[in-house]
Amino acid sequence: MFLHNRSTSISIGTEITVESIRYLGMSITGTASTFTLVFEASFNGIDYFPVMGRCADDTTITFITETSTINKIVLFDVTTYNKFRARITAINNGYLTVESNEER
Repeated sequence: MFLHNRSTSISIGTEITVESIRYLGMSITGTASTFTLVFEASFNGIDYFPVMGRCADDTTITFITETSTINKIVLFDVTTYNKFRARITAINNGYLTVESNEER
């Protein structure tokens, strides 16, 4: 599912219901020269807060709540959450696509 599909402006994007999902992978691609993408979750679907994910391409375990790197995969344990989203807080010179892959 696409949370952002070729987004070119600051936006929240599509929210995902993750009640029955254990793990969520986020693929970040695009052409934006600079951007900031914040990963957020909610217990009630109303109040969101930043959540930490693990970068899949690191040899050491690095946890992040936001990224500004294209062609990155970030993995999240979403077992206790109800909703998940990726919010673009800044973007310049291009687009951003954020796609999720889930494991139940």
